[in-house]
Amino acid sequence: MNTQVPLKTSGTSSRFLQHALFGIAALMASIQLTFADSVTTNNGSILTGTITKITGGSIHLDTGFSGIVKIDQTQVIRLETANMVNVRLSKGSTLLGQIAPGAQPPQILVRTGNGVFSAEVPDVVDVWQQDLEDPVVTALKAKQTAEKRKWSYTAGLNFNGQNGNSEEFGLAANFAATLKGPQDKLKFYFSVLNSERNGQVSANETKGGVDYASILKDKYGWYTRFELEKDEFEALDMRSTTAAGISYKLLEEADRSLGFRAGFAYRHESYSTGDTFEDPAMDLGLDYHMIYKDMFKLDTTVTFVPDFSEFTENYRLAQDTGVSIPFVKSQLWSLRLGFSNDYNSQPVNGREELDTRYYTRLQFDWGD
Repeated sequence: MNTQVPLKTSGTSSRFLQHALFGIAALMASIQLTFADSVTTNNGSILTGTITKITGGSIHLDTGFSGIVKIDQTQVIRLETANMVNVRLSKGSTLLGQIAPGAQPPQILVRTGNGVFSAEVPDVVDVWQQDLEDPVVTALKAKQTAEKRKWSYTAGLNFNGQNGNSEEFGLAANFAATLKGPQDKLKFYFSVLNSERNGQVSANETKGGVDYASILKDKYGWYTRFELEKDEFEALDMRSTTAAGISYKLLEEADRSLGFRAGFAYRHESYSTGDTFEDPAMDLGLDYHMIYKDMFKLDTTVTFVPDFSEFTENYRLAQDTGVSIPFVKSQLWSLRLGFSNDYNSQPVNGREELDTRYYTRLQFDWGD
């Protein structure tokens, strides 16, 4: 009869197993550290991970467990990388190699295919991964893109109607195309307004024009504009305004701006009554724009065109103020609520001097 004796583990064997496991763990940790980049600060701290880039005096280290940590380069005395990286030095030379161990702080050793080169940590201007684009080239492309002129477009439609004691129907539409660059802006615009009340025309206006503005220096610039207008209700066959002058930015911030214009204009008006007016005039304008937390946009434009010879007696004053509220975060669709005033100091055919309109407009914006 065979009797099996249970195998007992002695205390010596247990301690041996514990030491073996600890040794394996230490070996795995050392292997992990061997294949990781390291950053040593001047207080002796050693941070490990992957150096994604060095730029602008900051070292970007991806630690994995706590994301990317930015380290002030002036606080670093040693760098090491596990793989090949691009290193640009302050003298302008760029090396492709491994930032190898063995250098005396604050020096680094860059091991390349053509030998080993030494430099100091403060001399490192840029470091980027081998398969990535040079950050100087990336910045240049971004600058060229920002300086490129871009088209943007706006189209709006609003209408109103009423039945009962009186019948009324009104329709208004507008379109604008803007080509904008860092130094200038070109805008084409067109609008139509048609309204009837009890079968009688109460508004029939068509307007269009082009406006160009350019920056000369700092807040100063110049502009020119040309506008055509036809208004059947005012018996206006054609009104043309040609103007040019200087502009000045009274306020220029990320979320708001205020600009002023002053120049000379030439105005021509012809009416169905046979009356014709031609006279030089001044051209004054004010533009205010504000954006509030991407929730709404406020725009106000005011133009004042007085006659030279009859400054206080013959003039036109126009104003438009509106608030645009986006439907969605993309801001393609928005609802614009606003009002406008058009004052003519010398109307014909007994028309009213002041024309005020209130509107609710569905607006679509697209383009760059």
